[in-house]
Amino acid sequence: MHTTTSRDGTTVAYVSEGDGDPLVLVPGAFSYRRYPGLVKLAGPLAARFTVYSYDRRGRGDSGDTKPYAVEREIEDLAAVIDAAGGHAHVWGLSSGAVPALEAAAAGLPIRRLAVHEPPFVVAFVLTMLRLMPKAWKTLTAVAPSLPYDAAIMRGYQEGRPLPADQWASVTMPTLVMCGASKETQAFFVHAAQAVAAALPDARLLQRRGLGHTKALNAPVIADTLIEFLTGPNYAARTGGHHA
Repeated sequence: MHTTTSRDGTTVAYVSEGDGDPLVLVPGAFSYRRYPGLVKLAGPLAARFTVYSYDRRGRGDSGDTKPYAVEREIEDLAAVIDAAGGHAHVWGLSSGAVPALEAAAAGLPIRRLAVHEPPFVVAFVLTMLRLMPKAWKTLTAVAPSLPYDAAIMRGYQEGRPLPADQWASVTMPTLVMCGASKETQAFFVHAAQAVAAALPDARLLQRRGLGHTKALNAPVIADTLIEFLTGPNYAARTGGHHA
């Protein structure tokens, strides 16, 4: 394990493995650098990249300097990218996709960005809106940092559409990843479509094996990322590709 220091003095714990261009993995609400799915994912990616997995603040071995602010998460990711050599590709899983997007919008040196099923509720899904507050309250008891994920989503779990200019400054090539319709919930599909539409240079990829499950499908995710990050024929704004 290594550590770096964020702008506000918070210690950020990370590990790295592999050789090649740096790739930072940003975990979701219930994961950190030792989450089995992330460990399994880092393995095949390390054959092509130097993979950095870190604990977001309030998780694992990272610190939790108060008060929390979205800007602190951006600074944490900036510290990891700096430790990686000053630039990196970035992949964000679930709620981890949001600090990745916010960091890209803030101008961090991100070469290519991949966001994996960001958990916005951008279409009116009555069941989700009814269950979300109760579910988050219950889950906070076992995941004390969960309110950070709620804060960084800026209220976009209430059925509101994303503003057209939300991430207008995210101009690097971006892949929005989403599972096939039969393996993921409809609100994840709606969110992925909305995020892809809101980004200047994004492609939506819906593929079996990319769904929101407890056990990440590491081989499919790794193949998808390698294809996107190393392939010469990136095609922006295709309107979606299904495989």
